[in-house]
This record gives sequence, structure tokens and C-alpha cells, in this order.
Amino acid sequence: MASDIEAKIDLITSMVTSLGKLTNVEARLRFAGDAARADQVRQKHDELRDAIDTLRGKVADQWTQDAAQIEAEITKRNAKVQASVRNIQKKIDIAENVVKIIGQVDDAIQAVAGLVI
Repeated sequence: MASDIEAKIDLITSMVTSLGKLTNVEARLRFAGDAARADQVRQKHDELRDAIDTLRGKVADQWTQDAAQIEAEITKRNAKVQASVRNIQKKIDIAENVVKIIGQVDDAIQAVAGLVI
């Protein structure tokens, strides 16, 4: 049971890491004067935050899938998001990288949605 709880905590922690990455990208876009894309990233940030709040609000035994498996998926997605963040920092294909980030977050939200009843 303890390892199950740790897996669930690790999943939420990975999702919070994603929130930080989205905050980073949103700020970079706003400072660059790209409010439209920043707003898109902010919307995904809010959707991910809501998914985290849903998970936190559920009693641990109400989760229906293996949290460790989903956490591993989120960790992989975080690495992809970080690669896109680096490209945005370097001003490489900003629009394409924003789309990639939004896609990774959408996929993560869908994966997590199946965890709770």
C-alpha cells in the first residue's frame, strides 16, 4: 500500500512539474509580446491544474489505474515539453513548439482523467 501511495504522490509531483514548465513558457511568450500563444498556454495550465486538483480531491483508493504507469508517461511528456521550452528559449520555431507543448499537456490530462471514478 505504501508504494501505491508513493506512486500517486510521484504522479501529482510530475504534474506539478508540468505546471512549472507551462508557467515558464507563458511568461516567455508574454515577454516576447506573443499574448495569443501565451493565452493558449495559460488555458492548458489551468486545465492541468484542475486535473491535479481533481486527483488531490479523491481518496487514494478511488483511483482506478496504476499511478506509477501514468507517472512514467507524464515524466516522458515533461521531457518533451522541456525540449520545446529550450527551443522557445532559443527562439526556434516558437509557434510549432507551443503547439507541441499544448499537445503534450492535452495527452497528459487525458491519461490522468482515467485515474478517477
